[in-house]
Amino acid sequence: DTDFLMPDSTIHREDFVLCVGSIEHIKGHNFLAKACNELKLNLLVIGNPLEDSAVMELQYEIDKSEGRIVWIDKSISFTNLIEYYKKCKIFAMTTKMDVPGLVYLEALSCGANVVASEQGDYKSKNPKIVRCKLDNESIKKSLMKCWNMPLGNEGREYVINKHHPRNCVQLYEKLVYEGKWNKDYTLLDKSS
Repeated sequence: DTDFLMPDSTIHREDFVLCVGSIEHIKGHNFLAKACNELKLNLLVIGNPLEDSAVMELQYEIDKSEGRIVWIDKSISFTNLIEYYKKCKIFAMTTKMDVPGLVYLEALSCGANVVASEQGDYKSKNPKIVRCKLDNESIKKSLMKCWNMPLGNEGREYVINKHHPRNCVQLYEKLVYEGKWNKDYTLLDKSS
């Protein structure tokens, strides 16, 4: 709900990267944690443990981080999550999934700059998303580019223009009724 997911100029942005999602290999937390460790960036991970081996890989990076990586290993309320979106400097998830995940859209709507892997909807133009490949150097380069970007409302405008339910319905109707799918098919009676 974009009415709750809004930037708040009264909340000070803090110098940390936020990653939200269950701890499993497909989400790539270990890639992000390794890059943050090497860059000496603070990282807050919020997510339930799902895969033991993914948890072990994340924990390995946490143990090396000298306290810079913190993991909240359970779900938190949506209200609390919104506050983290509003406080983080960057939201990042180096996922292998091909999705325009809600967490990315929520973070953008709250004014965070975003690092996202190259899959899915994030190939589209958005001045607040920096894309990365799933290798350490690309992730580090994207994190630093995103870290140095000014904050602004462009990400929220993108979410509302492209993903708000009201606009999605209009885009769908335009595609279906005015696009290539708009054809008048007649069923032929083949019973004779």
